Amino acid sequence: MANAQQVVDRIRTFLTSVNQVKTPELAGLADLYAALCKEVNQRLRKCETYLNKSLRSEAIYESETHPPLLDTIVVLDFDGIENWRKACVAYGISEPPELLTSVVSRLNEEYGYEEALTPLLSQYRAIVRTGTSKEKISVLRRIAKLDPDNPNWKEDLHALEELRLREIAEKAEMASNGEDEVALSNLLEELSHPSWSVQSPHALVKRITEQLDGFKKKRARAKGEKIAQKISSAYSEFAFDDAVQGLREWDALLQGRSFVPEPELQSQVKEAKGWVQSETLKRRKEADYRKSLNELETALERNADKASLERCLYRIGGFDRGIPQPLKERAERALEA
Repeated sequence: MANAQQVVDRIRTFLTSVNQVKTPELAGLADLYAALCKEVNQRLRKCETYLNKSLRSEAIYESETHPPLLDTIVVLDFDGIENWRKACVAYGISEPPELLTSVVSRLNEEYGYEEALTPLLSQYRAIVRTGTSKEKISVLRRIAKLDPDNPNWKEDLHALEELRLREIAEKAEMASNGEDEVALSNLLEELSHPSWSVQSPHALVKRITEQLDGFKKKRARAKGEKIAQKISSAYSEFAFDDAVQGLREWDALLQGRSFVPEPELQSQVKEAKGWVQSETLKRRKEADYRKSLNELETALERNADKASLERCLYRIGGFDRGIPQPLKERAERALEA
């Protein structure tokens, strides 16, 4: 087949010439150009057939076979093609067929997909023999997302996920026997991933969830016993601040819903909690009493009027504690003045 660029150059020379006449050479040039366009369209139809079957790689391979299809189209679809068509009609020589530009657009789109897929395909080929099923699934999911019309990826992914589910069941059994909570959590997270193309077995998910709940309750129970011991020790030593801190930790653990204390522990903590509540009330009253004394002393220092002094004395009287003698005498002198 003639060189496309040379044929187009000759056509351009004719179109720009002053003496345009029909000659056997011109007819032969028209035949060459029309044949090139027909050959390109045949290749484009072949590419289209591949694309309709989701065979992108085959379509691109055909496109890149020498001479490169898209490069040839760029040459043939030259500026001035419409003038050449008019000349072909005017001189009664071979008129070229329209190029299948719709297929060209599809090919260009597929090249974009192929460019994004190429590194993933390389990565997948590298792990297909030695990689784990989990690694393969991760890459294959990304490939299938980029190339959703290719049924091969879906079939391969389905088979790999079925294999991975069997592996997860075995690993979950091992993790359960070894009380490996981290491993079980990771397996449950993997099963909960929204990208599975096969349905995760409900029984397996339920079993792992129940095992994790059991581990959480066991851990919470051990922590609760430790906190209860801390509270009891603080109570026996009348260490108020330590008891308060322990009760805060106890309440926080109860809110997690994984901790259901035994009656004995509840009773143990309840007794300490009662003491803390009583001691808290006692300390609050003592603080209020001291505050009232300070208010009276401040009023005396500022030579407050009798009404203000009487209000201070009334508040102090509510505590049934009396007033320190020196302060009492000062108040009495101030009221008599």
